[in-house]
Amino acid sequence: MDNMVKKKLSAFRKRQTVFVVIYGLINAAVIAGIIVYYRLKEQALAGALYLHDNAYGETFVRKMFSSGITDNNIRAGRTAMESAGYGSHGFSYVSRINGEMYALIAIIAVLLIALGSELYNCYRLGHKGFVKKVCGVYADNERLSKQLENEHIYNKEQHRKMQDFIENIAHQIKTPLAIITMKLEMLEEKCDDSSQRKEIADCTGNAFRIKTFIKKLLDISRFEAGKVVMTSDEVDVAAILQESINSSVVDRNRIVMDYGNEKLCMYADEGWIVECFINLLDNCAEYLADDNTKVYVDVTRKNDDCVVTIADNGKGLSTEQFNSIFNRFETNGSAADFKAGIGLNLSKLIVQAHHGSIKAGNSEKYGGAEFVVTLPMYRLKTKYQSM
Repeated sequence: MDNMVKKKLSAFRKRQTVFVVIYGLINAAVIAGIIVYYRLKEQALAGALYLHDNAYGETFVRKMFSSGITDNNIRAGRTAMESAGYGSHGFSYVSRINGEMYALIAIIAVLLIALGSELYNCYRLGHKGFVKKVCGVYADNERLSKQLENEHIYNKEQHRKMQDFIENIAHQIKTPLAIITMKLEMLEEKCDDSSQRKEIADCTGNAFRIKTFIKKLLDISRFEAGKVVMTSDEVDVAAILQESINSSVVDRNRIVMDYGNEKLCMYADEGWIVECFINLLDNCAEYLADDNTKVYVDVTRKNDDCVVTIADNGKGLSTEQFNSIFNRFETNGSAADFKAGIGLNLSKLIVQAHHGSIKAGNSEKYGGAEFVVTLPMYRLKTKYQSM
């Protein structure tokens, strides 16, 4: 139930609690008042007899404390009332004269009004008031929950269909693209004109960029569909970083590496981890404005984790980009530059698949953008291994 319903239920419980307490206090006050009244009545009667005759007064007090409520005493009291001339209803007559009966009627009326108010309140709440509304809200929540569940199933199915569509389109593009790339390479080899060779080389490069884009898009689709099976091999962290550097678009002369004094190894899928670091390095390449900007790769160990920091001394990231930069199609580049914003999204999926974490920020040490990748160094035990 929502907060509004919870607040109304809480207010209902408070009102019921207050009423029960008040009703109990009224009953206690009535009982205490009756006891006090008859205690004072006995005391006044004993005093009146004592003033009239000391001996009668003392005898009455002794009898009052020693006599109990017995059938013999009750009959004797009625006989005494009749002998005094008040008849068989003398006690009722005396009660009316003294006002006791009216006080008793008033007390009963107050108790009945309070009880009737409570019964009416419960009836109103149970049939026409709050409880009925709560049941209605609960029914609406159940209906909305079912509707949301159906929408979730529908959206999940549509997402699956979209993934299948993307994969199908990507596979359809790959074959003609491979032919185009091959033809361009053949033309480049046969062409003798240097200017034409350069144009053909640019076309070939863009074809390879399209091929890389399609591959990353397919990789993301496979990750989200749960089709990627990770291997867990022992790899040298320095070696896979060096492989990533060699495969990235960053000029190796502008990369400063610090692998520390300790040789670090971890269990990972080498191919995917290399892909992750290539994407991070290529992203830093976007911020290398001049020859003075560099990329810094630092490797440290933190307990049982390997921490790889890839940073630059460029212009850095805005605060809004710290979390959004890993979102798909989030990019500062233009479509003409072929910046689709899927590389960092793929890197995040790869790191998460290795049970690690990745975060973006600005480097206090170097001043530019910074990506911190934390990966467990040891193989996670499977159910079979732990038996």
